[in-house]
Amino acid sequence: MSSLPGSLSPEDETLVQDLLAAHGFDSLTETQHQAFEARILDGGNHLLVAETGNGKTLCAEAVTKQMLDAGGRVAYLVPSKQLVKAKEEELNTWADEEYDVQQGGYRHADVPVATFDSFYQAMLRDTGGVRSLDLVVLDDFHIIYGERRGRGLEKAIAAVLDNNVNIFAMSATVGNPKELPTG
Repeated sequence: MSSLPGSLSPEDETLVQDLLAAHGFDSLTETQHQAFEARILDGGNHLLVAETGNGKTLCAEAVTKQMLDAGGRVAYLVPSKQLVKAKEEELNTWADEEYDVQQGGYRHADVPVATFDSFYQAMLRDTGGVRSLDLVVLDDFHIIYGERRGRGLEKAIAAVLDNNVNIFAMSATVGNPKELPTG
């Protein structure tokens, strides 16, 4: 797929092109094209389900960057501590100069990167800055079905919804998204 969806504003086209360039890509995948056509950049809650390697992360980064460019703050949540550092490094491929991306960092970071569980704990403790988020990105959303980390994700979602913050979730294998409760 070479062209950007016609539904994108000129600002959003530039944003997507900049992210593609930052990652060394020159075109969108079919999944990315469909996601942008479905207006993921228009705000609200979204669940993007696609197989591994189809470009979900770039879509999440576009939603994240758009929120940052508008002056907002975004928490990027992953299931495990091992993924936190990797995600921080990945986000810094495009955010390094302009935005502060760091592990935890709820008080000052533009994009605090954390696990589902640590985010929930920060919400319970009312850690400074954790309640001033405008968007939460949930990576590996399918974890919600797992016995080990599923409860942590459920609690994180409850905390987010209780604070009226939008969610952008991604999963390779979420089952039937229509069966998920909405709130």
